[in-house]
Amino acid sequence: MLAVLLAAGCMAGGPVNPVAVSEHRCDNGAVLRVVWGPEKADITYGEQRWTLPIAVSGSGARYTDGVREVWEHQGVVRVTDGASAPASCR
Repeated sequence: MLAVLLAAGCMAGGPVNPVAVSEHRCDNGAVLRVVWGPEKADITYGEQRWTLPIAVSGSGARYTDGVREVWEHQGVVRVTDGASAPASCR
């Protein structure tokens, strides 16, 4: 279930000017939490934590460092951690 809340904090990796926070259950069983910002996003994916810069996207919101990626499109968030197959999260 997608829960979107206004955020007021930040996680490790530098401050994010938060716009929203969402939490998702992924098809691989992991939990994905995203603090969405206008320039970068703080990601918690299972036990991993990253801060990713915003990237060009034809549609949806996409953040990537070239290895790890979080891409939200039409209510589904696809996450790639650079080590395993991409996961779909809702």
